[in-house]
Amino acid sequence: MTDRPDRLVKIILDKPRRLRFGNAALFRFEEVSGEDLLALAKTPKRFQSFRLQNILLWAGLRDDDPTLELEDINEILDVYQGEGGDRVKIVTTMMEALQKSEALAGKIEEKPKGGKEEGAPVTAAPAPAKP
Repeated sequence: MTDRPDRLVKIILDKPRRLRFGNAALFRFEEVSGEDLLALAKTPKRFQSFRLQNILLWAGLRDDDPTLELEDINEILDVYQGEGGDRVKIVTTMMEALQKSEALAGKIEEKPKGGKEEGAPVTAAPAPAKP
């Protein structure tokens, strides 16, 4: 991977990691999911699918960790959520990384035009404090 800091988004999951959606990551996502990423990005409601979220996260993390398998994502998310992590924050971070993608070059809008789109993910309540 060519290390382009302007194209990387740092994310802390089970440990600090870096998301990047270059051509290889986008190809991996579309090959495994069978979904067209640009069409999917225009329908935020579909990003509520855990399956698609997991595949997208895996594809974006693979440049940083080439040994990462799709099956590893569930364990990473279990650790993250077990420590009070919010899955909505992961989706938001993935969207930020997609917006920085050189392969997509501005084809994904920061916010849908006209405000919040029907069915768009809503912010989840913060995890309850541990006693």
